[in-house]
Amino acid sequence: MINGYCDLNNVEKAYELFVTLPEQEKTGLLLAKNGCFKLLTGLFEKRKTNEALKLFKTILGSENGPSKIMYSKLIAACCRAGDMMTAREVFVTMIARGIPPDVISYTIMLHGYFKVNCLTKAYDIFRRMIHHGIQPDIITYTVFFDGESKVKRKGFINGSEEKGLQRFYLTKMKELTPDLILYTVLIDHHCKSNNLQHAKFLFNEMIERGLKPDTIAYTSLIRGHPPKKYVEAQVLYNNMLRAGVQQDSRSVRALERVKLTICKNQYEG
Repeated sequence: MINGYCDLNNVEKAYELFVTLPEQEKTGLLLAKNGCFKLLTGLFEKRKTNEALKLFKTILGSENGPSKIMYSKLIAACCRAGDMMTAREVFVTMIARGIPPDVISYTIMLHGYFKVNCLTKAYDIFRRMIHHGIQPDIITYTVFFDGESKVKRKGFINGSEEKGLQRFYLTKMKELTPDLILYTVLIDHHCKSNNLQHAKFLFNEMIERGLKPDTIAYTSLIRGHPPKKYVEAQVLYNNMLRAGVQQDSRSVRALERVKLTICKNQYEG
């Protein structure tokens, strides 16, 4: 019955049924694992974090206990809800149960801390990952750079700590080959930091490495052009169209914003 409700995407009814089951039947479902996994996954997808946590604690008391996938899904659900205290509790419980966190678990925690503007905790989890010999991958660095940039723009950042860690992870990044997503994140970061020259360098490097910029990459770079470089922004926009990359409302607005700023400056001047 519970599996049936889960298959019908009615996890609320499935959970209600699970709660009313006699302990013996609950134990059987827990041992089967598949039914519990379906229900837990459904609760995560519906963002029923409280119900998922209660079910998870029930699974903790079972003979086999939760798998690493279950741990990671619950951590991700807590992070989405901004409940980093519970996310850390589950993370620590996983380690205490003898299941070492992998790069996915660490990256989920990292993303969660950036989401709630907790930079110190994000730096701490990154250092712990390195200390325990877990090598960050491209997704980790993408989450790191994008998250740090957003927190920095909000003003939640310690300058000296930022520079020290940036030197470290930029050194580590040299061991990786960035993909299109990471290049785009880096380009966007440098544009928003008023470092157009380095953003253009990364854009050209990306093309030299055989990666084809998409609309998002072009838009990020166009948006980074100041009014005095409107002609360059227009050339870049035309190059995008010639390359067969489809324009969208964001790329059009990015170019128009540069042009409108020129008009505004001329009017105020």
